[in-house]
Amino acid sequence: MLTVFAPAKINLDLKVSIQTFRHPLRPGEKLHHVTSTMLKIPLSDELKFEKVAGEKITMSFSGPYARKVPNNSQNLIFRTAKLFFTKLHIKSGLNIQVMKNIPLRSGLGGASSDAAATFQVLRTIFPEKAAKIPEKTWQEMAFSLGSDVPFFFQEENIVLVSGFGEKCAAAKLKKLPGKWICLAMLPKISCESAWAYAELDTARKKNPAKEFTQVNNDFEIPIFAHFPDLQNLCTEFKKLGSTRTGLTGSGSTVFAFFETEKEAQKAEASLAVHCAFWQKLLIER
Repeated sequence: MLTVFAPAKINLDLKVSIQTFRHPLRPGEKLHHVTSTMLKIPLSDELKFEKVAGEKITMSFSGPYARKVPNNSQNLIFRTAKLFFTKLHIKSGLNIQVMKNIPLRSGLGGASSDAAATFQVLRTIFPEKAAKIPEKTWQEMAFSLGSDVPFFFQEENIVLVSGFGEKCAAAKLKKLPGKWICLAMLPKISCESAWAYAELDTARKKNPAKEFTQVNNDFEIPIFAHFPDLQNLCTEFKKLGSTRTGLTGSGSTVFAFFETEKEAQKAEASLAVHCAFWQKLLIER
């Protein structure tokens, strides 16, 4: 059995194009161009893979966020394994056990990270078949599953993502806003990506373009308008000494950087009790 850890991410910034486009790898979708500096963080799902007899892919889930994970063909891990077997003409059984530590619909990229980890492990389990596939094809397969999946293929922890998410380059960020980061989600607030993009499109029609130049993440305009408590949470983080705070992805997680553990602990003592999800993490560059 092979074990791999799939890290979460935050978007330090995220700008989204007004216009939508079609892409041949995802013909049924209208996609936006994005530009984002993305950071892998030390919060991970744990995935265990075992090659078994037969041709069936089975999955089991545990952990604090396992309850709402789809255990069928809608699951991105299942779809990744199925795509891998189909593309490489492999007939094999596979058992996958997932410890789900990253919340769903949080903007932390858990599903995309799980998909990338699945690709990497299957390349290890079936090396001879995988060696015949060029790297460009792996990247195309990754993007066909989701815009954030190519990012998790990268070795670097901080990556500048552009295009539809398929273009990745090492970010030129010299210094992070702090050594410690707090992640927080409020009760009963979650954001489906499709809904968030629709809200963003609506907000662009209602709000002057200038407003979007004043935020690091374009989604903050519509998401904070819909969930003002998230904006209030960012304000509280700033009062407690955060050097940088904001929404990650399309939400609903808010992050806050702090220079010292003492400051992060103070924020935790003040705010964690009000949150449905909380993590205090040391960020290593």
